[in-house]
Amino acid sequence: MRWTCRRLPSRSYALDVLRVNELEPGLIPAGLAVLVFVLLGVKDAGYPATVWYPSTIFVLLLLALTAWAGRRTLAGLPRLVLASILSLALLTAWTYLSIAWSEVKGDALDGANRMLLYLAVYLLFLLLAPAAGAVLSLLAVYVLAVFASGLWEFVAASRATDPDAYFLLARFSEPTGYQNANSALFSLAFWPALFIASRRELPVLVRALMLGAAGGLVELALLSQSRGWLAAMPLVFLLYIALVPGRVRSLVFMVPVAAAVLAARAPLLDVYSSLRDGSGISSALDGAVVTVVLSALALCFVGAVMALIDRRLLPAGAVARRLTLATGSVFALAAVVGLVAGLVWLGNPATRARHAWHGFKSTSDVQGSYLTSGFSSNRYDLWRVAWHEFKRSPVKGVGSDQFAVDYVRERHSPEEPLYPHSVELKVLAQTGIVGAILLVAFLATAVAAWAGRRAETQLARATRTMAFVGFAYWFLHGSVDWFWELAGLGAPAFALLAVAVGDSARDATPRRAVRHSAALAVAALIAAAVLVPPWLSALEVRAAAGQWRKEPDQALDRLHRARSLNPLSDWPDVIAGAIASRVGNQPEMVTAFRRGIARNPSNWYSHLELAVAYGRAGQRSAALRELGEVKRLNPREPTIPLVRDGLRSGRPISTAQLDTIFLRRTFVSNRVRPR
Repeated sequence: MRWTCRRLPSRSYALDVLRVNELEPGLIPAGLAVLVFVLLGVKDAGYPATVWYPSTIFVLLLLALTAWAGRRTLAGLPRLVLASILSLALLTAWTYLSIAWSEVKGDALDGANRMLLYLAVYLLFLLLAPAAGAVLSLLAVYVLAVFASGLWEFVAASRATDPDAYFLLARFSEPTGYQNANSALFSLAFWPALFIASRRELPVLVRALMLGAAGGLVELALLSQSRGWLAAMPLVFLLYIALVPGRVRSLVFMVPVAAAVLAARAPLLDVYSSLRDGSGISSALDGAVVTVVLSALALCFVGAVMALIDRRLLPAGAVARRLTLATGSVFALAAVVGLVAGLVWLGNPATRARHAWHGFKSTSDVQGSYLTSGFSSNRYDLWRVAWHEFKRSPVKGVGSDQFAVDYVRERHSPEEPLYPHSVELKVLAQTGIVGAILLVAFLATAVAAWAGRRAETQLARATRTMAFVGFAYWFLHGSVDWFWELAGLGAPAFALLAVAVGDSARDATPRRAVRHSAALAVAALIAAAVLVPPWLSALEVRAAAGQWRKEPDQALDRLHRARSLNPLSDWPDVIAGAIASRVGNQPEMVTAFRRGIARNPSNWYSHLELAVAYGRAGQRSAALRELGEVKRLNPREPTIPLVRDGLRSGRPISTAQLDTIFLRRTFVSNRVRPR
């Protein structure tokens, strides 16, 4: 075999990939948007309204400035890309229209505004159209920020007096606050980390850091013990290998990551068992922290060595083809051996399929590792209710973010989730066939635009394909979880898709297109202004919830302002009623909950609180009437018999006793160790 060995030019590869003339002003808004994605991800995955509302407003302002600057116009985009924009815009408009027939209009408004965020992100990155070098630079920053935040939280957990605060049901849940979202956040950053580490065009130091981060991200994701993640990652990896150019080098650079994770699996998995059993927690956490840090450092070193070798040994011609064939054959053989071993371990496929289906429909307790506990969960029940929603209103759907009301009414489980845990069922049930067609049209045109991209450099083609795979991971994993509602996951996913289908070529800007850009800028500014009142309302609610113990009157004033700022939401009234209950202001409590029910008659909690208040006031018939509404809206609510028995015995339960029950129930349901 003959190898071509050469020393690269003295000038750094960084300038070959990210040239000075690529540092155009468009990189600034793109960088600011990536910063928003990081903040969303590490702040409860962007779930709180006080987090994603200002982020949406900021992205809309970035979009307005970008459109007004006219660097790139919608008229200069390919037709398939324009078709994808139109489909997504129509889906967004239909989601807003669904507010009209939604039971809980405040939730429907939030769902539509969140949809607007994804449309704005998609448009922003299509207009910015950063070149491959700029994309990789931004992604490298995103990778390091996500890994650093995850590692910081894990180290903090190991030093905390009560590490349970960093875990939910013994599974690592910070910085997102939700285990499965944690695994998704780290995995969204993993794909660009692996890609950058394997690219010869990039500097050695960057590649080394990315390989270390790639291993650390997988290990942090493993601590979250997400079974959806365990199923999605191999499928997406096969997609990555099949689509991203340079598959052999991707496989080669994946080997040390896989080896590091396999070597670290025992101390990482011990964290779950230690927290669940309540023994050896401190030593398990310390061991896992050391494992993650040392493996990341080791991978950095290995990555640097591999990158140096990669830069100097460049096989050419027949040698390169033979090496590619040999490497591919080795990995293909390993895949076949692994498949055969897996089939032998699984046993009879039909029997295993029956067991898997039975486990999927059941909710048996997890024994041993959560990752190997089968398919037991409440997903079947969630999807059953979502399908019933679709059958009830197949054309237009039940309305955006309306799942919670229907689930507590029809559920077979004790859980009270707000979302159906599936992107496809969410769209189908809540926006009907119309919304489903628009989503399929959006995805189809986006995929066609990505597949039919114009001639470009190998690095640009590979970068865009990697971005497409990153979006595919979010969508695939989101098919079995509620990632659509987590802006810290959805926003970067839509940005990746925009990078995948976009084109960094610079087009001339005709005068008519300038007018279109000005119209888009004005529309973005108007949308941002419209989002300000619900954001301010959410801020007032949060402030009131934090100050009511010291200043209850001021807290109630804040909630009155919040109510006027967002006339569709009953949340300010619910919080006002709860505060009035705790300070003993019975008239204000009743008034607040009545106002809340006027806005949202489907809120069983408001009806329950009124039943208790009427019972204490001696209004037995009114209390029983409200309790009947609770029974209709939430038949499985366990406090209904307690309240009814109290009313019948003449010793009605107090609101303080009811609050104690809810607090205890919430605490026990989130306990990591059995009591």
